[in-house]
Amino acid sequence: MVALYMKRFLIITTALVFSCTAFASKEKDRRLYEYRWYTIESIKEYVQTNRPKNIGWIFPAGRKYILEGEGEHSPELTKVNIDSKNYRSGGQESFIYKPEKKTNLAQEIEKICMTELSNKLRWIGGESGGFSHFKKYRYEVVGIESHELVMAPLDVYYSKSRPIRTKTPDSKNSILCSVYSTPQPKGKVLYEAVVILTAKAAYSDGVK
Repeated sequence: MVALYMKRFLIITTALVFSCTAFASKEKDRRLYEYRWYTIESIKEYVQTNRPKNIGWIFPAGRKYILEGEGEHSPELTKVNIDSKNYRSGGQESFIYKPEKKTNLAQEIEKICMTELSNKLRWIGGESGGFSHFKKYRYEVVGIESHELVMAPLDVYYSKSRPIRTKTPDSKNSILCSVYSTPQPKGKVLYEAVVILTAKAAYSDGVK
């Protein structure tokens, strides 16, 4: 009986936490700060310069990212059968700007954007770059597109069930980081970087 009550308590608590999180994400004062488009190469260069130890996890030698309209997979590779939910990857990073501190705003925004962009690339297509880092086979993720949440900027809480819309890139071979700003007390500003990617398929020569 105690176990049953504990189970019910945990379910209710989880539901309340999720509800509060979703509610807290709704902010009428949040505004779109800017759309930032980055090429795959610029993301790779950033990781090589600022997080060199991570380059093999995010951009392993045999892994290739192909954006929608930028080409097809190599014909000798075989399509990977993975769960459809793994063709979507998204999330957010944030930081609070404090006017009393000397902060390079552009650099801080780029940092949270690059964190999200590299992390989402790593997981898009159903197999993390970390896993393929230990493998010697080739892996190509194709048809990658950028998106934003339909409810943004009012609500930027991300989950795989929330509706998204496609954003067309400003330039070729680039993916999107959406940046939002929300005023805080005492002149502070909350900046949030949201990255949502989808892919159409993945191909590999390591398929069993």
